[in-house]
Amino acid sequence: MKRLTTLALTGVLAIGATACQQSDEQMREIMEQQALILEKLGKIEEGLAGTRVAGKRAQRPTEDYKKVYEIAYVDALVKGNPNAPVTLTEWSDFQCPYCAGVTAPIEALLEKYPEKLRVVYKHFPLSFHPAAKPAAVASMAANEQGCFWEYHDVLFDKTSKRQLDGAKLEQYASDAGCNVDQFKADLEKNSAAYTARVDADYKEGSAVDVRGTPALYINGRKVRDRSVPGMSAMIEAAAKEAAGGE
Repeated sequence: MKRLTTLALTGVLAIGATACQQSDEQMREIMEQQALILEKLGKIEEGLAGTRVAGKRAQRPTEDYKKVYEIAYVDALVKGNPNAPVTLTEWSDFQCPYCAGVTAPIEALLEKYPEKLRVVYKHFPLSFHPAAKPAAVASMAANEQGCFWEYHDVLFDKTSKRQLDGAKLEQYASDAGCNVDQFKADLEKNSAAYTARVDADYKEGSAVDVRGTPALYINGRKVRDRSVPGMSAMIEAAAKEAAGGE
């Protein structure tokens, strides 16, 4: 747009140079026409600038950290005190290195708040991580025999080393201490049901405004500060609120 305005100004100068041979009235008409053109170009430029700003705003919607989202916990994948007053919900992707990075802080919080906190894992496999959804489905077979969290830890250990391989999901079950024969049988028998569970988690995540992974919520509120001190402050505030405090 700046180039268009520059070209228009160049046109004015060019006409002015040749207009020395024309009458004063013709010159006035030419200058008035050029002024109108520049005014219109200015308005077009303003409109385009507004469109660019609006586009940037549309691409970067603000997060609402005060809103309490409704999250379902029926048949949840729970770690920690199942009756804890505070729930840290994690929507995660087994092939996401950032998700692997929050496992240590979350473990630290569970150790710090053994009575106050429980952690709930929900699946949110991203489409550009080819091993993520197969791993999520396989983790439900591990859950069938009570070793979901051990399998979870093996998968994220591999991801943290950039070694997760969708062809080695059975090996990871063995590494996690699961019964591999049962794992294979459950995965074959219940694959459709496990896939439906993963898809349901993903759909729920989209409904509560999960925009990427990991997405953490403490008693329904989005977590902004994922450090142990930051989440500790949220946990303590949530526990106080759950107890009826202000």
